[in-house]
Amino acid sequence: MVLTLALALGAGVALVPEPPVQAIGRSSQVHITPLRLGSVALPWRDGLAGLVITMRRRTNVNMSSDTAPLTPRSKQLGDRPLLWTTAKGALPRLDAVQVARLRRHLTRGGTWVLDGPTAPSARAAFLASARRIAARLFPRRKLDALTVSHTVFKSFYLLRPSRLARLSGPVLGVIRDQRAVLLVVHGVAEAAHGDPSGWVREQMARLAVNLVLYALCVDYKSDQVHAPAILQRRQFRPGGSSGSPTP
Repeated sequence: MVLTLALALGAGVALVPEPPVQAIGRSSQVHITPLRLGSVALPWRDGLAGLVITMRRRTNVNMSSDTAPLTPRSKQLGDRPLLWTTAKGALPRLDAVQVARLRRHLTRGGTWVLDGPTAPSARAAFLASARRIAARLFPRRKLDALTVSHTVFKSFYLLRPSRLARLSGPVLGVIRDQRAVLLVVHGVAEAAHGDPSGWVREQMARLAVNLVLYALCVDYKSDQVHAPAILQRRQFRPGGSSGSPTP
């Protein structure tokens, strides 16, 4: 009787189809989502698509090819944690509805990159508008240059903030709950579009990779468990002096 019941249960289990695996798929893909403000077309859209290719070539992040732009009023906004706005000059002003939706999105875990031009004549207007947007979104916070030890500069590549500042401008951020929710850079999408070349373009590509990894992992690289690996890559030893830098 017991043997018959066991065989019947075994047969029943074998007949039950396995549920489809859905943990890995389109829903787990990472989007670099262009965020359009106002009616002005986003410049360097091809550059953002190029950043997707760069991420696929240099990392194991499951990137989506979908770079369709959204607006602060888009229903899909909550499904796209990484927003990226490019501009060749001053950014449009935000209305009250846009401020409310973007503030909610960023405080719930989203990251917004404002990516401006490298030309000095246009950079001043862009930066002034970026500061205005930051003040509207987070009036109690300041948009300041990120410190040298910030995780953005070591989330994948080890970058030198001073070198980036000389090439295109400092990396700025609004810090909330120990996380940079709003980041301001210059020339990343422009470089990916192919305007500059050589070493400048490579540095901007590395910064782009770091920005995406930071949006995904925040400050995990600041954990103590990662310290030995980071020190080794920097040619440092605890309690000792630094060696020759790697070319």
